[in-house]
Amino acid sequence: MVFREDAGDSTPSSFAPLKDCLDLSFWLPSEICAIYKKKGISKLYPCAGKSFVAEILMLRSLVSWKNGSSCTSICINLYRKEHLEVLLEPLGKHVRSYYGNQGGGTLPKDTSVAVCTIEKANSLINRFLEEGRLSELGIIVIDELHMVGDQNRGYLLELMLTKLRYAAG
Repeated sequence: MVFREDAGDSTPSSFAPLKDCLDLSFWLPSEICAIYKKKGISKLYPCAGKSFVAEILMLRSLVSWKNGSSCTSICINLYRKEHLEVLLEPLGKHVRSYYGNQGGGTLPKDTSVAVCTIEKANSLINRFLEEGRLSELGIIVIDELHMVGDQNRGYLLELMLTKLRYAAG
């Protein structure tokens, strides 16, 4: 990972590297770093895995969003819920599941991460668009992007991404 020195908020890009930027403490608060360190992880290594890097970026978005105001992240990967709960519990952030009958069609204001199926993520994003609340979404992590090619569900993921791109301007 490399960063632009003039980016102010140290966002990832493809410019000049900064010293120690691979250390997790550069990205995340000490409470979350401590949990990773218990697992033997203290740095972002090249080839660390797309899911891990996406997770770090999502966590950074949650802890640094607009001077502490709340935002919601949507993560399309049901296997990450328990893991994210462990990471976010020390910060008082709530993780909720949205699949099948779980979660319903609304997102409580105190939700920090909504872990969803493609279908539920699409439904939540539709709700955010209808209510004019899209700006409350901090980051959307699609850990199953290869599903775009799925003949049964891929069209919905592509439709959702198209809506988001159009709504973002």
